[in-house]
Amino acid sequence: MLRAGKIALVAATAAILAACAASGPVDNTVARNLSWFNYAPGADIKAACRPGTPDRHRFIYNGIYDRQIRTYDLTQGPDGADLVVRARGASGNLARLSEDGPFGPWQLTRDDVRVDTAGVNRLLAAFAQDRAGAPPPAGQRLDSSEFYWLVSACENGEFSLAAFRDAKTPHRDLAFPPLLLALDGTGVPFKAARKIEGQRGGDGEFQLRINQSGDGLVAPLLSF
Repeated sequence: MLRAGKIALVAATAAILAACAASGPVDNTVARNLSWFNYAPGADIKAACRPGTPDRHRFIYNGIYDRQIRTYDLTQGPDGADLVVRARGASGNLARLSEDGPFGPWQLTRDDVRVDTAGVNRLLAAFAQDRAGAPPPAGQRLDSSEFYWLVSACENGEFSLAAFRDAKTPHRDLAFPPLLLALDGTGVPFKAARKIEGQRGGDGEFQLRINQSGDGLVAPLLSF
């Protein structure tokens, strides 16, 4: 019998084949699973990215998918930027069942932050530094059982992806995550990358596989 999470991922694949595109950040667990493969690589950001549109960045942290997800949506304006932060720890926290309804245990906690121009500049300079030292994203496979950052960006009308897998770019060497975490008011503890005994790459329930153009995903790989 398939676990509930895997059933949701099957539904996600069906949604992709039906050309279901994410319209933006998703809080509800069912909607999130149905659109994750579009939301994670910033399909909505890419579709709207053209000269003259505001610069946008979506930073996603996968701290083993079933244990932690963190997303940071940064939209720049004339004076600073709006940052929407979402995070959850391990799914299935039944303590939230009564207060949030049937999907409460799997919800993401949200925090809205206004970032001043100096803060935006520091964050994006750190990201640019990290991206310059990272392997090209094309062809990378990001396994749900791993620790990684995936960043989609629309900068000056140009869309791009950047991937930071712990095996290829140790997270302790990245400059941008501490700046994001300093802005994070969700109260969800950060689960840092670490080696898990008995776990190998490719052991997760799904993989995000970046296409050869380095600007999107090919069909997700599911494990059952």
